[in-house]
Amino acid sequence: MTVKERILQSSMQLFLSHGYKGVSISDIITAADVSKGGLYNYFSSKEDLFLQVLMQSSTAFVDAQITSFAKQKFDSFQAFYLAFAKVYDQLLADEKSDLGATLILMVDAVKTFPQLGQENKRYDDFFDNTWIANLKQGQLSGELRPDFSAESLVKIYLNLVHGVCVDFALRSPNTDISKIQLKEKFNTMYLLIKKRSDNGIS
Repeated sequence: MTVKERILQSSMQLFLSHGYKGVSISDIITAADVSKGGLYNYFSSKEDLFLQVLMQSSTAFVDAQITSFAKQKFDSFQAFYLAFAKVYDQLLADEKSDLGATLILMVDAVKTFPQLGQENKRYDDFFDNTWIANLKQGQLSGELRPDFSAESLVKIYLNLVHGVCVDFALRSPNTDISKIQLKEKFNTMYLLIKKRSDNGIS
C-alpha cells in the first residue's frame, strides 16, 4: 500500500466514524502514521482529501457497474434485472456495517460540496441509459407490455434500489436481506409490466 492509499484508507474510516467536521488534520496524520508534510504532499487541504476519499469510493462503484453491464447483452429483461440484483447484492454484502455511515456521509457531503453531485449524476445517467435500453428491448421483443414508458419505469426501479439500500443500512449488519429484498421487488415489478402472464419467474 502506498502512502497516499494509506492516507485515503485511514481518512475514510475516520470520516465514517466521526463525520467531516469531527475529523482534524491531526487525527488523520496520527491514523495514517504520516507527517504533516507527507500528507500535504498529496492533498492540499482536509477538504481536498475528503473529496478524493468520496470520489474514489463512488468512482470505483460506478466503474464496476459500467464494466459489468455496459458491454453485456442479455437474452431478456428478466435476465438483465436478475444480473443487476446479483451485483448489487455483492455490493451491499461488501459494505456491511459501514453502509449506514457511508450513506449518511454521502448525503452530508453532497450538501457541503455540490461538485459531488456530478459523480452522482454520472451514476444516475448510466443507470437510466442502461435500464432504458434493456426495458425498450424487452418491449420490442414482446416480453414486456409496450404501453409503459421506459423512462418512467426506470425511475421506479431506481427508487427500489435506493429503498433497499436504506433499509439494509438501517438493519443489523449481520442481516442478509439485500438479495431477497431486491430480487423480490424487481420480480413484483416484472409481473406488472410483462406482456404475457405465462412467463415464469425464476
